Amino acid sequence: MRTTARSSPAFLLVTVLLIGCSTTPKTPDTITDIKDRAAEHAEFGNRYFQQANYPQALRFFELALDANTSVDHLSGIARTHNSIGNVYLAVGEVDAAEASFTRAYRIAVALEEPNLLLQSASNLGQVALRRDDTGLAMEFFSRALGYRAPDGDPTDVAVILHNIATVHIRRGETDSAERLLREAISINTEERKWPELASNHYMLASLYSRQGRFPEARIEALRALELDKQVENSAGIAADLKALGLISRRMGELETAVDYLSRALQVTATIGHVEEAASILDHLASVAIELGRPEDAARYRGQRAALTGDGE
Repeated sequence: MRTTARSSPAFLLVTVLLIGCSTTPKTPDTITDIKDRAAEHAEFGNRYFQQANYPQALRFFELALDANTSVDHLSGIARTHNSIGNVYLAVGEVDAAEASFTRAYRIAVALEEPNLLLQSASNLGQVALRRDDTGLAMEFFSRALGYRAPDGDPTDVAVILHNIATVHIRRGETDSAERLLREAISINTEERKWPELASNHYMLASLYSRQGRFPEARIEALRALELDKQVENSAGIAADLKALGLISRRMGELETAVDYLSRALQVTATIGHVEEAASILDHLASVAIELGRPEDAARYRGQRAALTGDGE
């Protein structure tokens, strides 16, 4: 859904290596014990992923993968490959994400398991979307919808509807995009899926902003922020605050824009998203110029240079 700033793959690797395992778990008595442990690792991974702590998320998903692999639990292996792929996609490692999603998809095809097929195809569609290949993305999303089972999770369908809406936005098909997002919002509201619902409102804010419907865009971004705060989704909170800053700037409310962008910068810095922090500093410098504050603009540029080490 929402893209996040790129983190260094070396940082991920070093952090994972440094964390290590403090104790060696006892040998389980049954295969069920191992599957339960894998599920527990995956749950921890999901929690860290929600907090944008991607090194820890990757660590626990890798532990889950090892546990599932040790007992040849194929559906568990596929699920953890999808989770690992989501981590790589979140940090901008698109090729690594694609490799993980492809592994998951191949297993899902062999198992003929509709839910896994849907999720894996949808994830591959997100990879294509990240590469701006909207044709391939739509192919995967359509394929994913075809895998729907009558008793499947409706929130999986909501994710696909959101992604298809994103394709429509990029193609300028705004009416259909809004309809799909409203449908996703209805599903996620009924199912009480707050992170996904926040993402729907964020994308609707983006759509309205593109159309110059700034008051409506602000309402949607504020709703996204409220939901992301509710579930402590740090990456989402940062994205929402940045969106509110840019919307405020487009509305001519420059002081408000500085406030939102400064808050976005603080959140982004705490979760270590260097490129996104640099982007926010660029916006802050531009707003400072519009406010007639060249000293502030220079300060923001200096912070950016120190952050990225580019000497600019």
